[in-house]
Amino acid sequence: MEQPLISAIIATRNEAESLRQTLKVLRRSRRIDEVIVVDHGSTDHTGAVARRYADRMISRKEGWGAAWLEGMQAARGAIFLLLDAQAKERAKLSHALISPLLQGEADMTLAHYPAEGSANCIPLVRRLASYGVRTLTGHSFQASFSGQRALRREIMSSLIYRPTGRGMELGMMVQALANGYVVKEIPLPLGFHHLYKRANLWKSCAEAIGIISAFLHLWRVSKLSAPS
Repeated sequence: MEQPLISAIIATRNEAESLRQTLKVLRRSRRIDEVIVVDHGSTDHTGAVARRYADRMISRKEGWGAAWLEGMQAARGAIFLLLDAQAKERAKLSHALISPLLQGEADMTLAHYPAEGSANCIPLVRRLASYGVRTLTGHSFQASFSGQRALRREIMSSLIYRPTGRGMELGMMVQALANGYVVKEIPLPLGFHHLYKRANLWKSCAEAIGIISAFLHLWRVSKLSAPS
């Protein structure tokens, strides 16, 4: 049986050196057929790195979710692998996200990062995303906010609501589950907890606002579509 085309997509901003390492790892992979980088507003040489190592570089100034969505729309693959530019050498572990889709065990997989320290170290935004998915679908996941995931093209095509900010992960999860797709968490050390420890308050607030906005939109839609 012929393997479906797999497209790796990275949304990034001002991560030139990390991106270079990650793209080199993806280029060595025999499973990845296409690499797309979406640069949303970099002021360093991220664009130059992407043009050198990726099959396609897309430049845009809108938010994180919009970058992911444009990358998926431009991709040729039947399976999308979404990765963070900070993956570096750990990008080779992403094959574990792809395998369940190839084996028919899942339609979407999420990298579930091992806990580092106490539960209090887990960012609030991750808890918000997990709460949103559980409230809206009844399914419990610990990695609802994970940006490292693989999914079938038809999931992206089925999305009616497409948040352009950091609510994209929540919107994608809730709609995929509502449409009957199988979502599976895969334990993988692809998290970047050290980055969250250095993240400023504004970034955390912006992420939380994106999740809350997506949650409220999806909650209103679920109420309107519920039988009276």
